[in-house]
Amino acid sequence: MKIIHVAETVHGGIATYLNEIVPIQSLKYGKENVYVLAPREQLDCLGEGFNNFSFESKGRSFFSIFNLIVVYIKVMSSFKPDVVHIHSSFAGFFCRTVHLFLFKKVAVVYCSHGWSFSMSTGPFKKNIYALVERCLSVLTDRIVCISKFEKKLAVSYGFSEKKCVVVYNGISRTPPDFVEGGVLDSNDKVKFLFVGRFHHAKGFDLLIPIFERLKGKADLYVAGGARLDNELDFSVPDNVHKLGWLSSEELQFYYQICDAVIVPSRWEGFGFVAVEAMRQKKAVFGSSSGGIPETIISGKTGIIFNIDETPESISEKILLYTKADLRDMGENGYVHFLNNFLVDSTVSGLDKVYLESLKCRKR
Repeated sequence: MKIIHVAETVHGGIATYLNEIVPIQSLKYGKENVYVLAPREQLDCLGEGFNNFSFESKGRSFFSIFNLIVVYIKVMSSFKPDVVHIHSSFAGFFCRTVHLFLFKKVAVVYCSHGWSFSMSTGPFKKNIYALVERCLSVLTDRIVCISKFEKKLAVSYGFSEKKCVVVYNGISRTPPDFVEGGVLDSNDKVKFLFVGRFHHAKGFDLLIPIFERLKGKADLYVAGGARLDNELDFSVPDNVHKLGWLSSEELQFYYQICDAVIVPSRWEGFGFVAVEAMRQKKAVFGSSSGGIPETIISGKTGIIFNIDETPESISEKILLYTKADLRDMGENGYVHFLNNFLVDSTVSGLDKVYLESLKCRKR
């Protein structure tokens, strides 16, 4: 089987996803049969030794979109894949539109990595986003949903239930080697870690009043920051420590030394950070948004809170748990991770999706 993965951007979760599944697929199908098409400027986000095609990108501009379409057509013509696996909504829109006219024998698999119509936006925009995605689903053999929440939402907007298949994101059993980061405060306070952008969807701003109330009792370490023009930086209390953007190896260090990881997202299709935390035997405090509750067993591997709760309520919940309690939750979380979120299960699930897609094309 010849497979090509296509992405308009590979920052963040999509890079993690591809870095986990592509090496295994390359072993299974032969390295010469698995390629990635991604922005030239972002290839350093992908693992070494990947087979790749690239296009020049300058953000989400007409120039970038034009380059993506031109290179996509060239690559599809020369590589001649059996399956194209398209990632995220921008690539999903432009690349699937090509299939109205060309490459009708190629099986098309699509994953939005979080529906645009599940975001905190008005009903008019949600309906427009859903209408566009539903129309494009006609050109798609299978849609990979990264959580049951994502599938349920798609079906509620009129998508074919048969086409939508849940395949959880998975990661390897062993984390990357770590590089020791900066020295943390040597105190007995509980140490939390937040990983991500300062985008409204990720909910970092919700943590500021919570940890303002936890001064002297808990510290928050922040791996990430503002990346796009519409993402603001924030003033924070002195028990919140900004680490900036870290390499994968540096990030593993902070996963190891924290007591728990907090995921306050307003919108999240799945929750990669929660799974990475459980791999490091850390408790996860996550919001009830999107697919996050599917990664946490509340009271056993962490807790689930509602983002509409007051900062006082959430901070009180945090104070209910000692470091010993969090260690126990982390051990439980590791077992939960091994049983549900290994990358081998993801690749097996995708294999079934690809085979079903190919059968659709042969009918």
